[in-house]
Amino acid sequence: MRLSTLMTGAAIAVVTGLVVLSQASGKTRIGNFEGDPLNPEVYRAQIVAVDAVLFEDGQLAEGDREDVANTLVVMGRFAAADTTNTIARTLGQNMRTLGAMVKHTRVGTPLLNSRLRREWLRIRGSLFDDAWWFRRSSADPIMPDVAGPPAPSTLRPANADERAGLDQALFSLGYLLNYAKRDLANDYDTDPHRQFVIDAESELALDVERLGPVPPRFGIDLYYQDGYNAAAEAIRNMRTLVGLGTGAPTSSREYLINEVEEHLGQAREAVGRMR
Repeated sequence: MRLSTLMTGAAIAVVTGLVVLSQASGKTRIGNFEGDPLNPEVYRAQIVAVDAVLFEDGQLAEGDREDVANTLVVMGRFAAADTTNTIARTLGQNMRTLGAMVKHTRVGTPLLNSRLRREWLRIRGSLFDDAWWFRRSSADPIMPDVAGPPAPSTLRPANADERAGLDQALFSLGYLLNYAKRDLANDYDTDPHRQFVIDAESELALDVERLGPVPPRFGIDLYYQDGYNAAAEAIRNMRTLVGLGTGAPTSSREYLINEVEEHLGQAREAVGRMR
């Protein structure tokens, strides 16, 4: 056996041991090695090129051998560039070794269940986050080397009236929230608290009208659904707060105010993501 082949096998065996430890521990630190998996989208064109050859069941062609060898060497060099990610650095070096192994593999070598395929599968699975477009056998299609545009959404956005109603309700709830915080200092049987109850009940009735009907479960922007539901929950909490009377502890008022504030924050976040 050639010395280069022996050295290649030894290098791969070392990193294969590292891979097994990594998968068993579920951590990104293994002894003196540490780092996070690389984003496969950054290397998509190179990964697809290697997958296209090594996961076919025929024989290794001369042109494919050169292409895969060069791709592995270049990809391994980039993967090993981050000196702080010692896992990627080690596996990147091993990828370059695998590239040399491919280069010295005899043309016509069967690829089905080949060592080249097994080692590429191990390195790819440990160096990169998993991706749905990875090939694992000849039964998997060869994917485009560039990600296509996202599929158009079938969900309709909130219309102008729905959006305006939600925005107005959230503005009103923000006003009522601050009003309720100021009212905490007032006892239930005081005129300022009674005025708060009158004002809040009137405003909450308007907020229900502003929100309008409950959106359908399907076919509409999910963020609008989330914003609507969170706003409706904030209204329910505010109504409960307004309904408290003599005997209810201050802690109950504080709890409900916090609930209103939390749901209001969720609604505002959802609105910020609406299409």
